[in-house]
Amino acid sequence: KMRKTIGLYFLMLVLFVGTFIFFSDRQEVMLSDLERIKITHERVAALAADYIKLKDEDNRDRRVLERGLLSFVQDKSAALGVSEKITAIRTIHGGREAVNVIYHGLTYSEIVEILMAINHYADLRVKVFSISQRFDSPEFADLNIQIEML
Repeated sequence: KMRKTIGLYFLMLVLFVGTFIFFSDRQEVMLSDLERIKITHERVAALAADYIKLKDEDNRDRRVLERGLLSFVQDKSAALGVSEKITAIRTIHGGREAVNVIYHGLTYSEIVEILMAINHYADLRVKVFSISQRFDSPEFADLNIQIEML
């Protein structure tokens, strides 16, 4: 009878230790999952803060257009040395002030400079643009761009 009692106590001890080990491992897994979620949340929060900071810095550096859109296009084109490559400028009638400008024979770096010049102004946006490579001179392209004032 003593052996049965000792055997029963031993079996209960083994079950208790086994259950404790099993659930402590599960608890560690759950805690590690929680830690990973916390770390991911902290990273996302840091990225969001960086995004807001960069967005504010970008908006601080951008200017507001203080004259008409046609004057802007003519002045910036002259400053960039591409005013003689404008073949057409026309205003687009609608709710907002907008112009469509067609340039012929631009280099790709001139196209980038035009887009960057527009990007420096917070109240301007490129609504539509298309770039067509020239067949007579592959190093040149034509730009058709629609600029809108916000």
